[in-house]
Amino acid sequence: RTTRTPWSSEAALNLLDKVRHDHPNGYFVEERQALTVIALARLGKHAAARQQAAAFLRAYPNGPFSDRVRSVAAP
Repeated sequence: RTTRTPWSSEAALNLLDKVRHDHPNGYFVEERQALTVIALARLGKHAAARQQAAAFLRAYPNGPFSDRVRSVAAP
């Protein structure tokens, strides 16, 4: 299932990095990390996506985004 949005994955990563920098302990950390994995995978940065996914799954092994992160970062 693919959802089309006006945002590019590169733009999403830039925004996620800015929010991470400006609000490192803010709300939606789990969501931000999951979106980072998805954006990296969509950009074809599979090694980085897998690395981020591993960190995400250590922190949130049973979270609401864990299955999506697993599927996106699967080899």
